[in-house]
Amino acid sequence: MILMKIFDYIAKESAKDPVISLIMRFTREGWQPKKNDEGTEMHRFRQVATSLSICNGCLVHGSRVVIPASMRRKVLELLHLGHFGMQ
Repeated sequence: MILMKIFDYIAKESAKDPVISLIMRFTREGWQPKKNDEGTEMHRFRQVATSLSICNGCLVHGSRVVIPASMRRKVLELLHLGHFGMQ
């Protein structure tokens, strides 16, 4: 149940994220011809376009959920909570 709320929140934030929402549109409808986007976030997604999918409103790369930019800092903090270093 909590996991579904997390996915709902990721889906809501993904819809607001300009890059992720565009990538999800391209994933659903087909990619536009290549433009001069080399070195951009769009270019990095274009390189893995065949492994992108959408599940419950979330962009997925292979088996990994793409975290929207607005959530990345908080997710990283949460992931590090249980990490005690190399000791």
